[in-house]
Amino acid sequence: MLSDLSRTSRLAVVAASVSFSAGLDGHLVAKTTADQTGRYSVTLAPGTYVVAFTPCVQERLSTTVTAGATTNLNLLCSMR
Repeated sequence: MLSDLSRTSRLAVVAASVSFSAGLDGHLVAKTTADQTGRYSVTLAPGTYVVAFTPCVQERLSTTVTAGATTNLNLLCSMR
């Protein structure tokens, strides 16, 4: 999974925390931090995940990861 976190002003969200949860209980599967350009990368098993971004306000997305593929997830982050 590769992504680019940007504020609504299109500036990088440096050091944003990105967490990936799965399953009916929403257990945490992986967590990473965006770099100085707002990009992050994490390796996940195939499946569907809820992705949460902090400090973005209430930003949660659902994404499906497919075996052998790269999933790009871009977000415009609202900072309040």
